[in-house]
Amino acid sequence: MWFPHSKRSDIWYTLLLVGIGGAIAAWVAATLAIRFYMQRLDNLPPDMIMLYPAATLAALLIGPALWWRFLIRVDKLSLKRGVLMGVVGSVLIHPLTWFCAIIFSYLAGMRTIAGGFILDNPFTHPLELFAGSFVYAFFSLLIVGWITALIGGLSGGLIACLQIRNNCQQRWSAALS
Repeated sequence: MWFPHSKRSDIWYTLLLVGIGGAIAAWVAATLAIRFYMQRLDNLPPDMIMLYPAATLAALLIGPALWWRFLIRVDKLSLKRGVLMGVVGSVLIHPLTWFCAIIFSYLAGMRTIAGGFILDNPFTHPLELFAGSFVYAFFSLLIVGWITALIGGLSGGLIACLQIRNNCQQRWSAALS
């Protein structure tokens, strides 16, 4: 496989792979969390299907940002930090996931996620939707947050372990100098 030899490309490839890995982990975490909450997938309300792409998109946005800020930029790659970023990211993803799921449900013509009260008025202000997503996120963290934190920690640790084995920290240092 051919890769350009630009120093900056090492960081961009890392962030791209962290985003893809985080998105896959978010899909798995959403699947396990919904299965745990609903006990059977055939009882899944149609609007909750929006949680899958919403969690994936949220992880794709938040994962690389955290990895850049707390691992690459400070030049401190370790297994412990990778696990920590996975757990922190999984907690931070909840509000953005719910916000995206509410928007996706609205765009698909569904009433709202969880049969709720937020999108009864189609002209609801986006800040109200964002505030509502924090309410949903609070309860989802209470109910299934342990599942998402576990999956996030495992995936963050796995990504950090792979990057340690491939000497990514040295390449990042060279690219940032």
